Amino acid sequence: MLGGCAAPARIDQMTATASSQQRVAPTVLRTNIAVHDVTGGKETNPMWVSNVGNSEFEQALEASLRDAGLLAAGKQAGKYKLIAHLENVDQPLGGFNMTVTATVSYSLVERTTGKEVFNRRVSLPYTASMGAAFSGTERLRIANEGAVRVNITQLIDELLALKIDQVAMN
Repeated sequence: MLGGCAAPARIDQMTATASSQQRVAPTVLRTNIAVHDVTGGKETNPMWVSNVGNSEFEQALEASLRDAGLLAAGKQAGKYKLIAHLENVDQPLGGFNMTVTATVSYSLVERTTGKEVFNRRVSLPYTASMGAAFSGTERLRIANEGAVRVNITQLIDELLALKIDQVAMN
């Protein structure tokens, strides 16, 4: 079916690279987000299929936020806590082009008040074509990584568009 041993998703391939505009965008979130809790991931069984584990997802999320200039200096630092729940990584059983859809629920909570200022469910697909890798297990891993990467990219776009001062007034 997929053929070969499955490898877990690679952190560097799930990490979103910020644009120069994202790195300088004015926001109160700049260096103010600490990743607090990441759940829902599944460890990879080498005899089955590639998956995305909590630890790998958390590290990719932190690296992506750091690259965009949003990550706080430490887990206890920053004004906001980001909670991420990897609801589903919808994978095909096989095929030439493999499309994986990662669905993640994100919640941004103000640390001092416990008020939720952002809550989104992001669900985006990514397709790894036959040209990406000959091996089906390799294509699936690439599609997993891409789905998480585009998901995190969407999160960062939405965080940078968020008008925290308007949310705080509500």
